[in-house]
Amino acid sequence: TIFRGGIGASSDADCRMRAPSRSSDAHSLFGMASAALAEAISDASRSPASLLGVGSLALVPSPLSARLFKAVAAELSQAAPQPVLPSPPLPLLRLWYGSRHVERLAVSAADDDWAVEVGGCSALPSLSSLDLPGARLTAHGAAHLAAGLRALTHLRIADCHGLGAAGFGVLCGGCLQLVSLQLPNCKIALDAAAVRTMVDRFAGLTALDLGGNLLASAAV
Repeated sequence: TIFRGGIGASSDADCRMRAPSRSSDAHSLFGMASAALAEAISDASRSPASLLGVGSLALVPSPLSARLFKAVAAELSQAAPQPVLPSPPLPLLRLWYGSRHVERLAVSAADDDWAVEVGGCSALPSLSSLDLPGARLTAHGAAHLAAGLRALTHLRIADCHGLGAAGFGVLCGGCLQLVSLQLPNCKIALDAAAVRTMVDRFAGLTALDLGGNLLASAAV
């Protein structure tokens, strides 16, 4: 009587209890994948390019693409402290080069090398919103961003003391498609007339933030 009904005779309720949840499996696999990517990128003894080439994840559909990028970036942010480097790092971003699904991006401590690579090769053709807190850019890096990110409509560069008036001029001359430009605390020193002349180049600009710079109040 112990084996009455044989193997597989369990009730439907028993089967439901024992069967793994597809959603939990997917969540677990997603976590494993993001953790593995983070480990490969953060391990200096291994080359991420040998595991996944540039643009390998460019075809991952949205919104999964954005979710995976954020998950790996979060994994990397929990790693041991590193010297001040752009975060998320370029090795992670390179996996998405060419993607039409990366539309918004926030990177802290971005420098000229970062801007030259990302802007110089037009790596993110659909990027429309870029937030660069604590950036370390100069006019050189700003020029590459302006030249390469042609879909950009919202740009924020904060606390970037190397940008200055020269960088502001480059952005005003090269990012004419912007509708929002925020450059707080970027050591921009210009008079009101010069600022107005530069800003007038933007046909569709609806939001401008130049707070914390050395400008006449009439300009802002």
